Order: sequence, then C-alpha cells, then structure tokens
Amino acid sequence: MVIFAAILRVKKEMTREKFLGLTDAWSRKYHGVSLSSALQTFSDAEETRHWEKGCRLFLEGAPKEKITAVRLEQKGANSRQYRWEYVLDLLAYQLAVRLEADWAAGDMGWQQKLYRSTPGFLRLLINSGCLELDHGLPVSMQPIAADQENLRMLCRLLNPADAGGCALPLVYVPPAVFGGSLLPAQRLAYRLKGAAHVIVPKTGQIHKMLRKSGAISGSSLAISIVFQKAGRKERVSVHIGPGRKKKGMEAIVNHILADAGQNDIRNMDVRYTYQAVQNMALRERIEEERERLEKAAIDKVMGEADLIISSYEEDINRLKEDLYEKNLAVQGLETENERLRKNLGSGSIPLLYFGREREFYVGEIGDLVLSVLEDSLQKIPDKTRKKDVISDILAANQYQHISKSRTEQIKHMMKTYDGMNGKLRGSLEELGFMVEESKKHCKITYFGDHRYFTVLGSTPSDVRSGKNNAAMIVKMAY
Repeated sequence: MVIFAAILRVKKEMTREKFLGLTDAWSRKYHGVSLSSALQTFSDAEETRHWEKGCRLFLEGAPKEKITAVRLEQKGANSRQYRWEYVLDLLAYQLAVRLEADWAAGDMGWQQKLYRSTPGFLRLLINSGCLELDHGLPVSMQPIAADQENLRMLCRLLNPADAGGCALPLVYVPPAVFGGSLLPAQRLAYRLKGAAHVIVPKTGQIHKMLRKSGAISGSSLAISIVFQKAGRKERVSVHIGPGRKKKGMEAIVNHILADAGQNDIRNMDVRYTYQAVQNMALRERIEEERERLEKAAIDKVMGEADLIISSYEEDINRLKEDLYEKNLAVQGLETENERLRKNLGSGSIPLLYFGREREFYVGEIGDLVLSVLEDSLQKIPDKTRKKDVISDILAANQYQHISKSRTEQIKHMMKTYDGMNGKLRGSLEELGFMVEESKKHCKITYFGDHRYFTVLGSTPSDVRSGKNNAAMIVKMAY
C-alpha cells in the first residue's frame, strides 16, 4: 500500500551526486546503513544492488533521460515490509518521494500509526536547501505568515474557485477567538515536516481579508485544508472544539498523509517509480547494444566493400566521371526549364498550374476559371489595371463559355419537369450526371463524385419545381 507520495521541484543546483549523498545520509540516520560502498560501484551500465543489516538497496539510472532512482527495502517486526523510493529527474528538475508498506490482515493499528509519520528524507531535503518554491511558497517545517506582501498570492492559492494550486496541500490555521492561534501552528508544521504548507495570518485584519475573499471557510473554529486533485482544488474543513486541540491536530495530520498516499494514484507521473526507471534503463541499454552491433556489422560490410571497390577502381572512376558529366547536363536542362517557365509566367500568355482536382471533361477547369473571371469583371471599376488585365486574359484564352452553355441546357431540360423519364435521364447522363432513382426521390451525382450530388423529387411538388431543380443542379456543377 502506498503510504506517502509527492513530487517536489528541486533547484537547478541539484546534481545526481548530491542526491545520492542525501540518500546515504538518510540511510545512515534512519536505518543505520551506510551506502558508501554501493554508491562507489554505481554505474549506468547495470543495476547496483546492496544488502546490509536486513536492508536491500537498489540503484538504477537512465542517463539519456537524466533520471536516477533509489529503492530501499526493509523487513520490520511481524513481517511488515517497508519500501522507500526516491526518483530524481534532472530534465524536469523534479524529485519523487514514495513510501510503501505491506502488513498482515487485521494489523490496522500499525497502519493508523504509520499514517501519522512522514518520510525522514523530506527533513533532509528541506535542511539541505535543495527544494524549489512550490508556486511561491517555501517547502518548510516552519509555518508561513500571511501578510500584506503575500496576501494576493495566498487568496489565489487557497481559493478553490481559482485555477492552479500548489503541489503540496495547504493548511490554514485561523486565529482563536481570544487571541493566539486555533492550533499551535509551529508544532503542526514540525509534525508534517514539509508534507504540507501551514499558513497562519499575521494579524486579525489579514484573516478577515482572506475570509472576505472566499479563500477560507467562514467558521472561526475550522482549519481549512486545500488539496489539488485531478486539476482542481478541494477544500476540507476540520472543526476544532474546545479542549480538542490534540485530537484536531491528529485529524489534520491524518488528512494530509492519507491524501499523500492517494496522491500516488491520482497525480504521480508513471515514470517516477523504480520499476519505470528500470524499464527506461533497460530500453537504453538494449538500444546501445543494438547500435553497437549495427556499427560492428556496418564496419565489417564497409571493410569488405572497400576491398571490392579497390579492385574496380578504374571502373568506379570512369563511372564517377560519367555521372559528373550527366549531372552537368541535368543542371543545364533544369536551368533552361526554369528560364522557360519564367518567360511563360511573365510573358503575354499567363500560366496557371493544375492542383489536385482532375478535369471531368476537356477544358472544364480552364472554362470555370475564365467563367469566374468574367463574372467578376462586371464588379470591377472601369479604367483600372485590374479590369484591363482580366479583360486581356479573357481575350487571350478564347473563352468558349462551355459551363454557361451547359447551364442553359440544364434549364431547358428541366423547364417542363414532371418527373424523371428516359429522355431526361439520357440527356443528363450525356452531360456527365449519374442518376439513381427510388420510389420517392431521384439522386443525381456529378460524374460519379459523391462530393457533388443533389436530390430531386420523383414527382413535381408545384409549377416551380423544374426551375428550382435546375438551379440546384447548376449551383452544384457550374
């Protein structure tokens, strides 16, 4: 079971050597085990393992990803199994802290006791000064005083309605009615050891301003805890009754640490587990071995190729000279082609390039382009360069009005439309329309392209049906 999990940002000064040194200091202080010999033999070439005093240490690194992972396993009383994992990512400058534990069925008292403790590694990180600010707030074992300088930031961080929040939970301790704080904030912050930010208003006026902004709950006997869950904030209020400070503090600590255990499922990056780093390192080693074998194979082939090439040196030199002459000829042709293209593009005959659309009949695309130009000509003012150029293009390309001629044919065919018949069907098919009939409707597709179709009624609905049908067909095709 995951007891505690958090991702903390570290300063740019953090290095792998410093991280491993902190791990060694933590192991010595809390487990009485020195990791010096294991750290000296640690290499990215393979996983490092070390056994001492009932502890099993595992070290793994993925140098390309700049990720280093440490895992310590220890067997405690009653066969309880503890697992600590610390993963440092020097690309994102993040450090994942994770504590797991297994216990026998019915050992719930030990589970509850474990909930009231935080990993000692957090204290070492805080004291080393390696941790970056968490959205402007220091990760500390001291409470943070809310004052005029940080009031706006705290209003944003504490208010569940505002987007964005801290990686760690925030615990707001309001002032007591008769002075002082509702709980001893100094003691609470020390108990949490950096697992949450403990915030205390410097004055009663600051408290009133925070409450007015909606950043904290309205009750003066409630501790507000703000968690970041699945991209949104969630606020929990813990009420502190008279004479219940000790139980209230325990309730807050349990809230924080229970949420930290769930944090592994909710927010932890899948890369930040020892198993994931092992997989990354294995992939890197497989890739390195593959590259090494490929290089060896290439070197072998190249050596054999050099022997073959040297035996045919004269033929190769002749082929190179031949290729050089052909390249010169190609370059000359490309230059001539480019010159001709520029001449065509800038001369009296304008040149347009076809796109991806194919012509349905000879001259269709050019006729449609000229049709659009002629239609636009009426809207262009006289004695303008634009009108003169377009008039010149129309005259030079001998615009034949094919699409307009077909438009008139369609209008004539549909003028007396009283339903689809053999003659009308044949005339439409001559113009490229595919006709599909059903009981109530008639589907007309232009040259079998399903982008262009319209549906006609099998029988006319009124006297204007023919005219309306003709308009739909013309709009679709021309």
